[in-house]
Amino acid sequence: MVEPLEERHEAALARLVALEGDAPLRGAPRPASPEATRAWLADVVRERRARKAFAFVGRSDDGELAGVVYLGGASRRTALLSYWLAPNFRGRGLARAIVQPVVDHAFAQLGLARLDAFVVEENAPSRALLASLGFRLAGRVLGTTAPGATGEDAPVLAYVCPRPTHHRGAP
Repeated sequence: MVEPLEERHEAALARLVALEGDAPLRGAPRPASPEATRAWLADVVRERRARKAFAFVGRSDDGELAGVVYLGGASRRTALLSYWLAPNFRGRGLARAIVQPVVDHAFAQLGLARLDAFVVEENAPSRALLASLGFRLAGRVLGTTAPGATGEDAPVLAYVCPRPTHHRGAP
């Protein structure tokens, strides 16, 4: 299940971030702390109200908060997709279950023409997920433009997903 990220998710989000030990999403403060998580969440909610960014939480089958999907830098035509699952939920196919509805929402409800995503080269599961969702590799960049990038010259892969001819709806 996917739903918009709201202030009421603060405690659960702080617990998830604590599992990772670092900020899981682009733009989230580093190092992660309850105070930093609260401030980031307030910024995300403010950006959603301004229609500049959209964040969603994904839940596991048992209803536990499992991850976050973020559409940042939203313009009339494009947005940057990033997503994160808590370590204890990885490897179970849940990423697809929470990212796919948000991708569909971006095209069907927000009317975006393209989504961009960045992933560190070593993150094979994320690269496979993006490819399965219709993203195609656009190139390599150097820098810390993706979660998990560890240094200024970390290789990061840039992916692009154009608006599909058929889309599935909204989360």
